[in-house]
Amino acid sequence: MRTEEETGFREKIELLCVLIYIVEVIDILWMIKMAEMFALPTIIEKEIRALIKSGYYASIDEAVKDAFRTLLNAKPDLRTFAAIELYKEGAVSLGKAAEIVGVTTIEFKEILADRGIRREVGSMSVEELEKGVELIKRLRG
Repeated sequence: MRTEEETGFREKIELLCVLIYIVEVIDILWMIKMAEMFALPTIIEKEIRALIKSGYYASIDEAVKDAFRTLLNAKPDLRTFAAIELYKEGAVSLGKAAEIVGVTTIEFKEILADRGIRREVGSMSVEELEKGVELIKRLRG
């Protein structure tokens, strides 16, 4: 018959094994998802897994983020290209795009102008302005 301490220890080991299994399944699912997005040469996949196994990285996600940060630091123009595209798509504001590049908004406006990219300045319709005024009046009460 087992003591309570032995039973508790056994339960903790079983739980740890289940958690390890779940992490492995998540890792496999992540790799499948990544394979759908892009294919890495087999040797690179093996190198990433080796770095994780050695403890250098905790996860594939961490390794990919570090690799991408390193790429952007080595090729700063890529950060500019990405920020311009995100800005053109409306995914980020002018200020956020400037922040991504590491410049002021005035400098980012110049970058856009130098590349012949026109800035779209949105304006509100009369109806939207009237609704805004009514909201302000209600809030002031």
